[in-house]
Amino acid sequence: MTPNEKKFSDCVATMMRYAAIIGMDKKYLPALESTGEGAYLDIDLSGRLYYVIKERGQELKNESGRDMDEILFQVFKDATFMMATDYEVLNRIAGEDSRRQSFAMQIKLMRTLSEKWGDRAEADIKNTLWHYPYDDNAGIRADYIQTLMKAGMSGADARKEAQQKYPLSKKD
Repeated sequence: MTPNEKKFSDCVATMMRYAAIIGMDKKYLPALESTGEGAYLDIDLSGRLYYVIKERGQELKNESGRDMDEILFQVFKDATFMMATDYEVLNRIAGEDSRRQSFAMQIKLMRTLSEKWGDRAEADIKNTLWHYPYDDNAGIRADYIQTLMKAGMSGADARKEAQQKYPLSKKD
């Protein structure tokens, strides 16, 4: 086994061990070679690891580096997001921004793997929420807009009235 094959094998073994710690189904993990679509791990001749996501022929993500911890952080940041989103769908709370549960679950999963990873995920989420705060009224406001528009109100007027009745959430 070459040093690069060993490095890649160690990375995969660590990824699988981490997935087992949080009970993660393998469907959330990247493939171990490019299939042309989806996420995969790779290593080049110089020993640089890659985590790549392709969709519809477009490369959406290409994280690379020699540090296995950084590559695995990126893998599990995405994988725990998908896992947490699936959890939220199964445990949805009406009238609550779905991100509340999914973000909390993602942070919990990442902290289970590494306190440092949990802190980084939490910081990323806080940054997202700074720009796009929780909006617990989004669903009910959208339904109300549709009701008003079906009753003949213009889209702009319906949005204005709905936002007055169901205001945007304040930053938490």
